[in-house]
Amino acid sequence: MSDAPETLVAYGPAHVTALAVIAAAAVVAAGVVGARHRAAGSRVVRRVCRTLAAVLLVNMIFEQCYRAGTGRWSLAESLPLHLCDLSVFAAIAALVLATRAKVLAHATQPAATQSGGRAAFDVVYYWGLAGATQALLTPSVDQGFPGPLFFTYFTAHGSIVVAVLVLIFGLRLRPRRGSAVRVWLLTNVVAVPVLACDWLVGANYMYLCGPAETPSVLDYLGDWPWPFLLSLNLLVAACIALCYAPWLWIDRRRRTRGEAR
Repeated sequence: MSDAPETLVAYGPAHVTALAVIAAAAVVAAGVVGARHRAAGSRVVRRVCRTLAAVLLVNMIFEQCYRAGTGRWSLAESLPLHLCDLSVFAAIAALVLATRAKVLAHATQPAATQSGGRAAFDVVYYWGLAGATQALLTPSVDQGFPGPLFFTYFTAHGSIVVAVLVLIFGLRLRPRRGSAVRVWLLTNVVAVPVLACDWLVGANYMYLCGPAETPSVLDYLGDWPWPFLLSLNLLVAACIALCYAPWLWIDRRRRTRGEAR
């Protein structure tokens, strides 16, 4: 077993370095994809996006194998049922579907005809920005640097955020109208079986049974069950609305400019 510390110091050198690396990766990946997707660089675009999808998949498999091999795997803690785990699957689907050759041929509206890819993007856009970003800023990780779980944690959450930014700034995707409500409803639908699983195995997936062990905004949501669950639902709705707010502003500016003409 690794000699890495079992806790991570929030905003210590390791945490800050991880955030800096993720930010740099996002800038580079989105820049490369954005520069090439309108030119004859569709092969480069596919390679970047599918490499990112592969990183997400391999990272999840490695973490499961590491936990099983070191006796850290358990039903209560290791199932991929947290929102960020589900975001990994949505990110992989969005990255793969958005880079099909026949989609890249439509340079002005990439992936516009791929309803599956757009639906996956809508999900990972809200879940990724609202969930993975929060997880990066207030990490709840089983090992500090240089433990393997430190790297799998920041690779998973960081790659989700990178994927979202690549799809937005690289492939020029945006959440569709009505997607905020649909993803909020989907989140509630998914929460029902996850809460049942939490009750059956004594887990806290999606933090439906209380806040994380590390400090976060969940600490201020009240007592479990109903005050906490209702406050959590309102927090999710607020985060989703906040994620869509920039697009409302952009659409309003475009309408204003159109009326001015």
